[in-house]
Amino acid sequence: MGLAEMFLYYKDDDDMAKTYYTQAMQFLKTQAQKGDVEAYALWGIALKEVSGYHSKREVMQLYQKAIDLGYVDAYDCLAGLDYERADDYRKQGARLGSGECAKFLRPSMDNLPYEGRDDLEDFKLAATQAIEFMDRLMECLKIQKFVALHCRHHRVFLRLLENLSLAKAINGHIGLHNVERYEALLELKIKEIADTLDRPNARFAKILGRNQWRFDAFADYTNLRVFAKPYDSGYQRVNTDGEVEFDDSLL
Repeated sequence: MGLAEMFLYYKDDDDMAKTYYTQAMQFLKTQAQKGDVEAYALWGIALKEVSGYHSKREVMQLYQKAIDLGYVDAYDCLAGLDYERADDYRKQGARLGSGECAKFLRPSMDNLPYEGRDDLEDFKLAATQAIEFMDRLMECLKIQKFVALHCRHHRVFLRLLENLSLAKAINGHIGLHNVERYEALLELKIKEIADTLDRPNARFAKILGRNQWRFDAFADYTNLRVFAKPYDSGYQRVNTDGEVEFDDSLL
């Protein structure tokens, strides 16, 4: 499999890649029949690269076989095969403890209310959109917290910290800390979580160092109204139910 990937991605030699994928399938089939559940998923990956779309049904069956036997990372393989259902597959896998699925979870920007750049000064529009996005973000965070902290998939910490930083940035810009359903996750301390990563693992420390900038980055979400401008809410605030209300205490 490694040789096949080398020729496919680095040597740009499809013929040699298919040769090695074909050879790999022979070994993987034997491994799978001996009880190696991951081999079913790798067998499916190799078959997809050799036969393409024509083998989609058989590839899905191999991925499903791996899942049925307990290899939950195969949900990520399914996600790569069906882009329309990719998020659903990854959420399924992550809820079962898959680190491969959890580290790819990100909130969707599709069909947010009040998309566009009109009326940017309207605090209520920005807050309504931010709340919808935060609900999507919190779903990802809860799953990633489970996989990172309870299942001990350490690389998921990086995406957990990135998404937690994004949640805190949204709160800092528009003030959603009063919303009850956000309280527990917004109270998580980024530094305390990062400190748990202090382990004698040089390769992981290097990955963490390279990704430090992501913990305070929102470059992928510039279209969110909450990041469009500094908001002065005037006499409005977001209450515990996630509704914008007049706050006479600010008078």
